[in-house]
Amino acid sequence: MVGVETNSSKFIIVVRHGELDNPKNIVYNRDSVMKPEDIIHLSPRGREQMQRLGLLIVQRGFKVVRISVSPEIKTQESVSYLSAGNS
Repeated sequence: MVGVETNSSKFIIVVRHGELDNPKNIVYNRDSVMKPEDIIHLSPRGREQMQRLGLLIVQRGFKVVRISVSPEIKTQESVSYLSAGNS
């Protein structure tokens, strides 16, 4: 979740995560209960999605105030690429 402000208006942008790379078609669960080799990461397209969203947030003039994210790898990677597009 991204909290942003523009002028005096405040917005909350809710983002789940980018597209996942899941070639084994695993029904995923919490990373903590999965085998390390089965933890699912973002696909190249998912990384690009997050970077483009970060860029769009900047282009629209939003000021990022807070980012809340779960500890799961797919969300940590998503926020990392989102921030990269936002810098």
